[in-house]
Amino acid sequence: MAKDLLAGVDVGGTHVRLGLGSLRGGLLREAGLATAVLKDGGDAPARLLKEIAAFIGPDLDRVAALGLGLPSVVSKDRRTILQTPNIPGFDQLPLADLAEAAFPFPTFVEKDVNLLLRHDLDALGLLDRDPVLAFYIGTGLGNAIRIGGQFYTGARGAAGELGHIPVWGNGVGCGCGNTGCMEMVASGKALAAHLAQAHPDCPIGEFFPRHGDSLWAQDFVRLMSMAIATEMNILDPEAAILGGGVLQMAGFPREALVEGIRKSLRSPYPRESALLVFAAESRNPGVLGALAYARDRLGLG
Repeated sequence: MAKDLLAGVDVGGTHVRLGLGSLRGGLLREAGLATAVLKDGGDAPARLLKEIAAFIGPDLDRVAALGLGLPSVVSKDRRTILQTPNIPGFDQLPLADLAEAAFPFPTFVEKDVNLLLRHDLDALGLLDRDPVLAFYIGTGLGNAIRIGGQFYTGARGAAGELGHIPVWGNGVGCGCGNTGCMEMVASGKALAAHLAQAHPDCPIGEFFPRHGDSLWAQDFVRLMSMAIATEMNILDPEAAILGGGVLQMAGFPREALVEGIRKSLRSPYPRESALLVFAAESRNPGVLGALAYARDRLGLG
């Protein structure tokens, strides 16, 4: 049977999204489930592979490869999940080996934000730009780095953890084990904590329309801009992508964020040279990125 399909899976802290696409691109079929379902039976990785197999179903022999993204630190060889703070059961896990023992096709594991960046490179027409940085601010402060046409992984696979740069005077403990991480003052975690303390009756989706002019909100956006500008000043990118659930919230001050970033960038470069663009608002961008990544790894262009 012809291998004319690719599978893409995006494992998030709340949802797992699955898709099948053609070798040429495009999403043909999709599905989703709550990440909490993976806990059923006590073996989350095994349950994940079972759900992938059930989704692919009778098309199993048509799949040429699987692209699989997780909110994890992935080993430099992209075979082993080293750490997944928000999903129990995925630490020190040889996930690529387990998947390839279960399925008749190769599995390409990658950090989820790298797959979001891969999708945005296509959607925003940035494949020819280099370097490209991406900042996805949701529950955490996600960061992806692409240099020389490749995702930058660092010596052990742990590069791009911008959310864990230290902030002087921040005494909040972080899930990584350290105290004072940027993520604890400039991400959805910080916003949720502030709401619980200062505005317990305000739904998180209504924060910016109701309280966007507050001093706390202004400082919140300023801290984001400082983190983003710090990495841009170090790496001098051609383009930087700004995305994530927080930036997509109603009333989020995008212009203030961009202004803050520009103000903190070194002049004249990258202040005057770097393109700042917001992420594409696509359906299932993580799955689409996983499919594109699988095509890349197979050399299909």
